[in-house]
Amino acid sequence: MDSETEEEGKCFVFEWKIKNFSYCWHKKGDYLESPSFVVDSIEGTKWKLSLFPRGHTDGNYIGLYLKRDPNCNGPNAGISIEVELSILSWNTFTSDHAMKNSATLTKGANFGYPAFEKRKDIFKLNKYVFLPEDTLAIRCKMWQNDGKSLTIEKCCATTHITVGRRSFLWEIEKFSTLEPDKDNTIFVRSASEERLIMSFNLSLTGGQNFDEIFQVQMSSPIQNMFNTTIFYILNTSGDKEECGRCEFWFDRVYKSRHMTLLLTKERLIAKKSEYLPNDVLTLQCECNYSTGNTFEEVEKVGPGCVNVVIPHLTSSLHSGDNSSPTVEALEEDLQWLYTDGFLSDVKLKTNSKTFPAHKIILSTRSPVFKAMFTSNMKEKSSKIVDIEDMDDDTVHRMLLYIYTADIEDLHWESALQLYEAADKYEILMLKMKCSAYLAANLNPNNACGVLVLADLHQDTKLKTAVQKFILRNDQVIINSEKWEWLIENHLKLATDTLCLKYK
Repeated sequence: MDSETEEEGKCFVFEWKIKNFSYCWHKKGDYLESPSFVVDSIEGTKWKLSLFPRGHTDGNYIGLYLKRDPNCNGPNAGISIEVELSILSWNTFTSDHAMKNSATLTKGANFGYPAFEKRKDIFKLNKYVFLPEDTLAIRCKMWQNDGKSLTIEKCCATTHITVGRRSFLWEIEKFSTLEPDKDNTIFVRSASEERLIMSFNLSLTGGQNFDEIFQVQMSSPIQNMFNTTIFYILNTSGDKEECGRCEFWFDRVYKSRHMTLLLTKERLIAKKSEYLPNDVLTLQCECNYSTGNTFEEVEKVGPGCVNVVIPHLTSSLHSGDNSSPTVEALEEDLQWLYTDGFLSDVKLKTNSKTFPAHKIILSTRSPVFKAMFTSNMKEKSSKIVDIEDMDDDTVHRMLLYIYTADIEDLHWESALQLYEAADKYEILMLKMKCSAYLAANLNPNNACGVLVLADLHQDTKLKTAVQKFILRNDQVIINSEKWEWLIENHLKLATDTLCLKYK
């Protein structure tokens, strides 16, 4: 390692994860603050990050700033530092967007970028890269510009945006005689406090072709609440079809919102045997909303420092649901449900073992399983899913992740098998995590095989990472037997990889 790289390695690193990031209730100009952190090697100064989810001055961008605490240690005149701010991608070994600059900050001063990253890149174009499991990861690196050698320090913090989730059935009786002015209102209350969260009112109105269509008016007494709502219509078999989806923001001005369902009264009556048993329309509503609360965890790691997690509760804007299920307890309950097989209604069968499972959980986590259990496939009636192309360990690991989002200790072979299983059943986040493991553990002996795997499964991110690894180690890999095998069996893939060196 050269001296410049070695000195850069001796820096302070602050990593901040924001969970449930898409539920930020902040408007343009509003910001979310990280927990404070102290940099011992920069005169014990105290800092924090400020993130503008909907922009500081331009709502099309995310703003990001580093702020020096006004009451911290160090000189009032200012401290000269190098700062690198970045948003991390899901694979954690690359920083897909980083900006580095010098700054001199007095107490209470800010440094950063009002247009750090486009919102559409984070929330739409690269959502699965930057928001795995709806978590945004930000990293701040700091060096002091006085020639002093730093020690290696690191501080990690997590901010959890508290999200309430409610699901309910809405039955509309005597549907065929439903009048436009009839009041059909349902109220959603907090599970913990019985306080009113939202109300929904269903009404009929004339459509473009004079067909009567359905409108839902949603109201909330809570100010500054971000909400996503999905409506489904249930048929006589219990299967559900999405008929409306919206994202709304309630504040002091907009206390009520409207959405139109993709349904008409004429269509439903024409198919009443399918959708109107006993003249009852059944809708299912899934409502997720931010409560305006956050809670934080801070962990500091440094020379001679013991890892200590310090929970720190904060409240913002209004008092909402202050309690949420402990993640660890929920994972334990779901793991018990899987291992015990309690009330299981389907079995996954390999060549040597049978795994009890639950259709609703499998369907929620995998669109492939959902299709099996909701269409006219044999698995819907037989209650057995034959999985002859996977070994017992892979099926167990896949099910454990489906129930708990946890991956047991991976090794190379298990990661390869689990990657293919995740792709087969379209468990996207599991595939991405296995992909990250494979990319982080490449070596000259396995790179060619992973390149073929990534190309076969159309994994552009992993394929690019492998190709870059091969080109960095081309003298070793291209003169190996593995490369000869790649040329003999996948000539175009080998040629395309080499061509990248000259583009």
